[in-house]
Amino acid sequence: MLLNLTEYSTKTIQDQIYDQIIGKIIDKELLPGQEIETIGLLARKQHVSKNTIKKVYERLQSENVLEFRNEFGFFVKNIDKDRLDQFRKNIERSSLNSIGDNSLKRILGEAAEKHKLEEELKLARKIQSDLLPKQPVLEQNLSVHAHTQPSRVVCGDFYDYFKIDNDSYGVIIADASGKGMPAAILISQIQAIIKSELGNGSSIEQIVKKLNTHLIKNCSASSFTSLFYGIVNSSTGRLSYVNAGHNFPVIIKDDSSFELLKTTGPALGLVPGFEYITHTIQLSKPSSILFYTDGITETMNEHGEQFGEGRLIELLIRNKKVPAEELINKILNELNVFKSDKFINDDKTIMLVKCTS
Repeated sequence: MLLNLTEYSTKTIQDQIYDQIIGKIIDKELLPGQEIETIGLLARKQHVSKNTIKKVYERLQSENVLEFRNEFGFFVKNIDKDRLDQFRKNIERSSLNSIGDNSLKRILGEAAEKHKLEEELKLARKIQSDLLPKQPVLEQNLSVHAHTQPSRVVCGDFYDYFKIDNDSYGVIIADASGKGMPAAILISQIQAIIKSELGNGSSIEQIVKKLNTHLIKNCSASSFTSLFYGIVNSSTGRLSYVNAGHNFPVIIKDDSSFELLKTTGPALGLVPGFEYITHTIQLSKPSSILFYTDGITETMNEHGEQFGEGRLIELLIRNKKVPAEELINKILNELNVFKSDKFINDDKTIMLVKCTS
């Protein structure tokens, strides 16, 4: 029987022990006829004197709550419902006056701080949600679906896709360092800069270089972001891209072969003045490209084994003809079966682009 004794209460230790034993009887944690811990054992557990426990037990005995059976110890008596209700009301009434002024201020302050943090997290989550595309791309030659699954209320992952002209779509996936409001603000800045630079007619490498400069000048040394930004042409199947330290996208071809886009540069915010280079590949049709954050492959099972790139690629090949949205759900389901709650897993974000013939 473990009790929660606290210095925040103005009640004596004896009164706290008394109330909490009564509470356990009311909550049926202690049942009629059940022996409760001996005076010596409870005293050792709660780090109080035997005399303190003895006085509480004797008080409960005098009120016909406990029965002393000589060498067998103290046992809970059968108490009718009306009397239990009265005990409950007495405890609630006395609790209203049990907190001292200083302790009350401290508790209220902690509650206010917790509420403020919860509101901040809600706001950060709303900012992130508002940044994400609302509908998938469903063109004749191209489809784009995505999903993000935060490990907490707010995550540092981000994706976006948007139409540039009649045939071209921009695709972005990023993983910002940190969590909470700072990560949400950083991601919103990245998206704003990309959209602004697109309006100015900037090339892919110019946009990524601008992002890198912004992070280095305006963010702390610990703020960096891995990012893949590409433009895919739905008619030709041509993909032009810059990878700034992000996971290698996986291309699954119609013949079940695969290719990793391994060309990359440093994450944004790490190397001042780095010259990012745009690379271009020709996608075969039909084919699929999976973009993901490291929370996918680094998900761990109960043995500490990661899901890994191999399992992910095998899953993609096995389901290459499955529609994009269904395939994303299959991946997430596999991860949920694989993962263990023993380990804290990272945010998970997937974006799947399918090029059809």
